[in-house]
Amino acid sequence: MYFEDSKQLNEHDDEVVNTVSNLSSASPSNNEIKITNQFDQLSDKFSHYLFGQTINNISHDELSQFVESEIVKLLDHPKALVKSLPVLPLSLTTLIDELKNDDFNTELLISIINKEPMVAAKVIELANSAKYNHHNREITDLKSAFMTIGANGLSEGIIVHYLKRMKPTANVYFKHYGEKIWLHSLSTGNNCQSLLSISHSPTDKATAYLIGLILNLGAMVVFQLLIQAFSFVNPNCTPDSAAFKALLKKYAPRITYQIAKFWQLPEKVTHTLKLQLIIKDEVTLANITKKFPLAGYTFEANAISQLHVLFQENKITEDELKEISQTILYSSESKTLLAQILTQ
Repeated sequence: MYFEDSKQLNEHDDEVVNTVSNLSSASPSNNEIKITNQFDQLSDKFSHYLFGQTINNISHDELSQFVESEIVKLLDHPKALVKSLPVLPLSLTTLIDELKNDDFNTELLISIINKEPMVAAKVIELANSAKYNHHNREITDLKSAFMTIGANGLSEGIIVHYLKRMKPTANVYFKHYGEKIWLHSLSTGNNCQSLLSISHSPTDKATAYLIGLILNLGAMVVFQLLIQAFSFVNPNCTPDSAAFKALLKKYAPRITYQIAKFWQLPEKVTHTLKLQLIIKDEVTLANITKKFPLAGYTFEANAISQLHVLFQENKITEDELKEISQTILYSSESKTLLAQILTQ
């Protein structure tokens, strides 16, 4: 295997290794083992929702072996990993660089987006949506659109446009599986933004939305490899095996982090994604949230999205939702947000 379970992080990544040492408990108690099972329980239930109830419990199967071999190749060669994705729009990298500064250059952003017609159209569409256009006045130019939606809306327009390019809508497997991952990505982005809005760090809303939106990018890459696999393996193979779900859980967060790192996204983004790799139990989540609130909110935003869709689809009962959320959500903001979402 490319990564052993005990080596979730790069051995040379001193910053995170130190973080693990400082924030993780030295020896888990029986209570912490039980807690970890709750975290695993949510992950397993969400995998069942994505790919169906596990029927094949064998440790290896042709489909998962093929996908894992492709993942290992990509992780061994980061450039190949990024080349497997749609080209990152110049507008996205420029936006991120500009948003590092409180006093970003609005004219520069608008001039770049003008060269991305589909992105510009998305920004205009957002500016005219009920979410942003509270005065119900038609907006037709980019400058007015930007003044209406602000930096966060601009991020949304560009990133959503980019991620949509990863949607193989004509593929039958996308209709069954990929659409769920796509909708989960949007939901996680919105949840991240909402959590930051009611937190003590509302200035990080734009960054939080970006992180939430790309948090499941690794899962989308694994899904793309799944689609490719059907050209090489027995067509009777299905992604409902325990082995396939295990490799999705194992590799997807790592792939997301590696992509963000290769793209040279802001340190706040890559560090937050890095910390997601070590949140396995309530103790670590609590300690990380105290020291790095954005990382904690990101994890909780993802969990809220999973809980909500599982409850909506009758995959968990109300009692199960309450039991899991009491353990897996640490901050008061996340508990408030989940309650608000469930009453909508």
